[in-house]
Amino acid sequence: MIEDIRRQLGDTLVGRRLLYMQSTTSTNDVLKALALQGEPEGTVILAGEQTKGKGRLGRSFVSLANKGLYMSALLTPALPMERLLPLTGLAAEAMARAVERAAGERPKIKWVNDLILHGKKICGILTEMVTGPTGRVCLIVGIGLNLTHRREDFPPELREKAGSIQSELGRTVAPADMAAAMIIELNRLYGALLCGDTASYLAAYQADCLTVQQPVLLLQNGQEIPAFALGVGEDLSLLVRYSDGSTGAVQWGEASVRGQKGYV
Repeated sequence: MIEDIRRQLGDTLVGRRLLYMQSTTSTNDVLKALALQGEPEGTVILAGEQTKGKGRLGRSFVSLANKGLYMSALLTPALPMERLLPLTGLAAEAMARAVERAAGERPKIKWVNDLILHGKKICGILTEMVTGPTGRVCLIVGIGLNLTHRREDFPPELREKAGSIQSELGRTVAPADMAAAMIIELNRLYGALLCGDTASYLAAYQADCLTVQQPVLLLQNGQEIPAFALGVGEDLSLLVRYSDGSTGAVQWGEASVRGQKGYV
């Protein structure tokens, strides 16, 4: 699989070193440990299974053996933090492009970083940060994409919310082809981020985000706050209007999309 991916990548920074594990706890955790030992930028770890896959907000990510692509990439941008804050959301846009490239249909994005295809979540992204041995800031971008999951592969509580490329499109994509598309698109995004030229990604994200112009429930600190999503800011914050008429920008948490078929 690694050689099939390399043949498609060409000379990319992201993916210049590829590691594959049949099974591991979490590709993010493995790559974080390597980053602390001085692993070079651009390293990508792929796994066929994660036994302790992680999602946002402390959740787990179902990472069944040989059903999905579980990938983490190491980036070490010398940029101020405000330039890095939108990375996770923009990575979702890059992965939407990757799915379109490899599978032929572009998914939507649920704020901040879930890919939704035909109303079902097919991909999640988790970015974590560690400080390397020389003081460099290391970003670990973890991506989990469901390829061949069937409805019965998911726990009962997720069967109406989660899907895969195969379940939603009725066709399969070779893992190496999908992995190559994911790495190529992440590499393009990273180049744009380093050059300060992410305007096209932001515009595409705003167009692809199914959360906007919808009533939402903001989930923060165990509270549910009703609001209406007006749009997405330049920093990927969710711009909302509350029930009392006031407005605000939500930087973190989750926005549950009420009334979206198949995804609440």
